[in-house]
Amino acid sequence: MKKIKLVFKILILLLTLHSISSCTTAVDPLDPTIIHPVINSTFKVDFNGQTWNASSTQAVVNPNFILLKGIKGTQDENFQIAIHGTTIGTYSGETNIMAYSPPASYFGYSSAVIGSVNSYPGYVKITAIDAVNKLISGTFTFKGIWSNTSANPPVLPIYFSSGIFTNIPYSVNLNVVEDTFFAKVNGTEFVDTSIVKAAMTVNGVNSTALNALDANQNRIAITFDDDLVVGTTYTSTSNPLVDKFNVKYHGTLGTVPFLTAPSATLKISERTALRIKGSFTFDCSDPATPLVITHVTEGAFDIEIP
Repeated sequence: MKKIKLVFKILILLLTLHSISSCTTAVDPLDPTIIHPVINSTFKVDFNGQTWNASSTQAVVNPNFILLKGIKGTQDENFQIAIHGTTIGTYSGETNIMAYSPPASYFGYSSAVIGSVNSYPGYVKITAIDAVNKLISGTFTFKGIWSNTSANPPVLPIYFSSGIFTNIPYSVNLNVVEDTFFAKVNGTEFVDTSIVKAAMTVNGVNSTALNALDANQNRIAITFDDDLVVGTTYTSTSNPLVDKFNVKYHGTLGTVPFLTAPSATLKISERTALRIKGSFTFDCSDPATPLVITHVTEGAFDIEIP
């Protein structure tokens, strides 16, 4: 199954497993050299009583997904849209991503935030794809949930309405690298439907985050430092100040982070300039039933380095 590479700055913060005091992202999913000034195209949306207009756009259409980005100013204020599909139609914000990143902010507003329930995730509607001139158009609307769910006081959501993107130039990438993920949860295969991955720096340490989600939004999440020695099996102590990796299982439709027991293992078996392979196992339990152990076994991944 081909997987979707979503390396959005905002998604890193939605899905990270560390307590982040500051972080930076290593790459953007869209080639930063391919930026189109808004001349004969439109990317705009209404919120907080005003209309937001992009000054430039980026877009890519791959065999399995569409990525769109509207950019404003010089501090990376932007809207990003990621769609699991490549055809005209309507896509739910619950299973696809719409996100707004304020100027110079590590956090943002998203239609889908792990651990939060959105009463109006909204939708993206692709209304036209001009394959000859490579232009894409559509509409969108959603309620954005603040990605820092531990903010105190809590940050109120924002409703984004009347979103329109018209005649946005896009590039085509047919050389999509297929990422693979496998694991069994209590002996049953965890059938992932998407892989979300990110490169990040936390307190000066470079690391990789990998999240595999199934059709019910249950999630296996792995974060590991980039300096792990190939061929060495690492064992966790459940002390984030000591451990060089972190694994978690989020069950109950992805809303409950299970408690990971000590002795989880992770091994990087191969690393090249472009790809990384590894294996893992761990036990965990639902906080509501801590004596009932969930076994995650035969874990394996082969991914393009984000």
